[in-house]
Order: sequence, then structure tokens, then C-alpha cells
Amino acid sequence: MRKQSFKACGAALAGIVMAAGLLTGCGNGGGTNETSQPAQGSGTSQADAAGDSAQESGAEGTDTEDGGQEGELIPISFARTTDASIESNIFAQIDASWEDNLWNDLYADEVGVQVVYKWVATDGDQGKQKLNGAIASGDIPDVCQVDKTTMKQMADAGLIVDIAPYFEQYASDRLKKLIEDAGPQCIEAATFDGVQYGFPFVDCDIETADMLWIRQDWLDKANLEAPKSIDELEAVMKAFGDIAGDGAVGMRIGNTANIPGFFHGYGVYPGYWTVAEDGKLQYDKATADMKEPLAKLAQWYQEGLLDKEFYVKDDAASIEPLVAGKCGVVYAWHAYGLYPLQDSASADPEADWRPFSIIPSAEGALVEPGIRMATSSWYVVSAKCEHPEKFIEMLNLYCEKSFGDDTAEYAKYINPGGDMEGLWRLSPVSLNTPNKNQITTGKVIAAMTDGSTEGMNGEETNMYNYCKANLDGDRSLWGWNIEFNEGGSQTVLIGYQEAGNLVYDEFYGAPTDTMTSKSGTLEAMLDEAIVKIVSGQMSVDEYDSVIESWKAAGGEQIIQEVNDWYQTR
Repeated sequence: MRKQSFKACGAALAGIVMAAGLLTGCGNGGGTNETSQPAQGSGTSQADAAGDSAQESGAEGTDTEDGGQEGELIPISFARTTDASIESNIFAQIDASWEDNLWNDLYADEVGVQVVYKWVATDGDQGKQKLNGAIASGDIPDVCQVDKTTMKQMADAGLIVDIAPYFEQYASDRLKKLIEDAGPQCIEAATFDGVQYGFPFVDCDIETADMLWIRQDWLDKANLEAPKSIDELEAVMKAFGDIAGDGAVGMRIGNTANIPGFFHGYGVYPGYWTVAEDGKLQYDKATADMKEPLAKLAQWYQEGLLDKEFYVKDDAASIEPLVAGKCGVVYAWHAYGLYPLQDSASADPEADWRPFSIIPSAEGALVEPGIRMATSSWYVVSAKCEHPEKFIEMLNLYCEKSFGDDTAEYAKYINPGGDMEGLWRLSPVSLNTPNKNQITTGKVIAAMTDGSTEGMNGEETNMYNYCKANLDGDRSLWGWNIEFNEGGSQTVLIGYQEAGNLVYDEFYGAPTDTMTSKSGTLEAMLDEAIVKIVSGQMSVDEYDSVIESWKAAGGEQIIQEVNDWYQTR
């Protein structure tokens, strides 16, 4: 994993990553001749037309296999969202810009593409506004990276092409294997009426699982072992309160009391659609199964184990006790060691956070971590784009530089190290792989044993170097060691995979009609009740009436729509 490639890793890292996230790689400016584009949704005939249309570019000169002419570049347009970190980490250190950089040069030399940016937004909101305006006018960028809702909107408006035939004809073996490893859901989610409109920005499903982070140094000081049940966790939090002293917080929670790993220990999956006893999908947050874990949280709140003001504090305020040495327990994702726990490790040399598997409500009960499709955005190609195949060829090249075996090329184009991180972000297209972090972990652990990096690609070698540097005394790289080395968060995820006791969120389609019009209000209805129950402003038994109100206000219709999708997916 690249040193700045974790998504939404807290306030500081989120700003870095989201700049290269949902709305990056959208654009227009060239290749807008509608007459030469294959008919949208025409299946395999598009693949034939993809090759035929390649001959229609240019008026003079010698035709090339790319459909251009000797010395002529094919303009393909994108758009970007920038942020201050890109300016300081990259542009301030090298002579480059969005229009003129080594990635654009590479695509020109190797693929025959001129990268054109229709806009460079200053933040995500501006980027969304510009994209919405482009959709409204029908003049969308040649290549966009969008969510399911926007993709469906574009497909319904006839603005984007069936990407499948271009993928089949032009994708490299490495790119095809990467998508195959991601599984069918990310393709199914981008397919409407039998047409695949989106190319998935694949991610790792297992990395959506929660785990329990605990300060091992405090466990040692209290002469306790890692908890094996919720009751034992309660005892740990009370002991940690004695160690932390005044201002102690037993467990960190956010202002919505959204603690997936805690609820999963009770076999409840808020925000997930799971299979009920009748074989139909149910929305777990709107079931009576929520009441038992909510009652436990309410008890902890009354006993002072939760922050009394959690529901009025933003994310930054809620993590302060972790860094300040006032809290030693938190449910969180695999990259929490990078932020904010790295700040805790940097501030306190004795802070020894360790990741553990989530624990069941009762000792010995089956632990079933919840995971969902991690892919949350898809590339789409405009129906006005003359050469959709060029998008696939650009992805081929990106994957070669990012995931290939040439460490020198990796350093040149992806991550040079030092003060300049994330050079890959200058590419208008990029891609994750669904399992590379688990593979990297296995190789890092092996290299720690035999000292050999033979057979490791550039990214894997970087992770090994980070881990080794931390073990050699560089505390600033603690987060990488607790991610990729033995006993780290990736080994917890690998344990989940090997156990196989995973519960999936079964709904991964585009939002239904009622979701689109009412989901915001309906979610707020449940979330408000959850916060009130935890904070003692509402009894847990009142959640039954909240569920009934939710159903009457549109939830019942959503359940029906989701199950209609489930039966026909």
C-alpha cells in the first residue's frame, strides 16, 4: 500500500486521500465527435466499432493502430480535485503541474494520449457542482469517476457507454486478473438492464471489517489479558480508567454511536442488509436485534465509560483522549494505526496499541465480522468519447508501473520516498487491488525472518523498509509496522479470511427510488433514536416504536424495493 493511499484515514489523512478519490479522473475537452462513437448498449458490436472508430481520427498523415496519425496525440479529458498536500508534497518540489508532468508524458509516449483537464476543482464540493453541471448540460467529461447513484443517472440519460467490450478487447492480463480477484459484485453493481456502464475502482472487501484496538502496555500494567467477551471488555475499560486517571474515557465512540465491530459482536449489522430467517433481506438497523447492544452502550454511558458529550463532539474532538493518553480502547478499521494512533505512538513512547479480532457478546460464541463491497466508485466513459479503448490502455500502463516488478519504475512514477510521497496521484487514472495488502503482509513477515526482499515489487519493498526502520527505532513509522508486520492489523484481517465466518452486506445495487427520495430522513430517524438511547434520553424499549415509524415513513417500501432487486439481481 502506498504511503498515502489509505482512504478516509481520519481528518488529516482524509484530506490527502479524498483529493485522489471519488471525483478524481473526470474530464472532457477532446474526443467529442458523437458520430464516430459506437451505439450505447450495443453489446459486442461495440467491440467491433471500437476498432473501426479508431481509424476516424485525423485528416492527414499516416494512420496508426491507435486511430490517430504519426506524431498526433488523441486528447482524452479528465478533471481533478486538488488539495494543499498535492501542492506542497509534489508541485513545490518538482517542476510540474496538472497539465505538464511525468505521468502525462508517459501516457503520451506509451499510449498516444494527450491528457486534458476540463477543470481542477479546489475541493470536493466544487468538483461535484461542476460534474452536476456537466451532467445537466449533457457535456460530461470523457472519463469520470463516480458513485453508483451518479452512474445510474448517467446511464438513464444515455451519457455513457457499455465498457465491457472495451475491457475484454484491450485489458492486459494483469488488469483482468485484478478485476477477477475483486469478485463479481463490483461488476454487477455497475450493470443496469444487462449493460455494464462502469469500470470498478476496486478495493478490498475484507478491509471494511472492524477490529478492536487496545493499549497492550495498559493491559500489562493492569495484569490483564485481551478480552474474550463484552463483559471482559467492560472490566478492561474500568481498569484502564484507573490508569488514565481524571478525564478517562473507557471507549471512544463517534457522535452517531456508529461502532460496527461492537454491534457485530452481538450478531447485528447496522447499515447492512442481511438475510433474515425467511430468506428475505432485512435492514439490521431497523430490527429489534439492535436493542441488546444499545442497552449495553446505555449502561456504559451511565457508568461513565463513554464520553458524556460524545453526541456533540466532532471526529477530531472524539479522538483527542486516544492521543492524550486518556483512552485505551477503540473499535476501528485496519488503518487506524496510521491515523490517529500514530499520533498517540509519537506522543507517548510507551503507547503500545495492538489490534485484536472483534469479540462476541458472550465468551465462546461465534464471531462473525461484517464486511461489505469496498468498491464505492466506478469509472464511466462518455458516449461522446471517440476512443474508449484508450482509457483501458491507460489503466494497463498504470497497473504495470504500480504493481509490476520493476522497483525503479515504481520509485519513478508511484512513490519516490523521502519528502515527496504519492506521485501516483498525478495520474488521471489509478486503481487499487483487492488483496495486495494481505499479500504484502505475508511477504513482509517472511522478509523479516530471512532478511531477503527477493521477489518483492516496489510497493512491497517499501512496506518492508518502513517496518524495519520502525523496529530499528524510527517511531514515526510505527503505524506502518502495526499495519504490515506480524501481529498487525492485516494479520487480523487474514485471520478473518481464514476463519471464513463473514457476514456480507447483501445489497450492493444502486439506490432504489424510495432510497433516493427518503433515505436521508429515514436514516436520521434511526440515528437520532440510537444517540438518545445511548445517552439516556430515551428508553431502549422505545426503539420498537421508532422502527414502526421508520417503516411507515417509507422504510417498508425500501424493504420491498431491495428485495425486488435481490430476487432479480
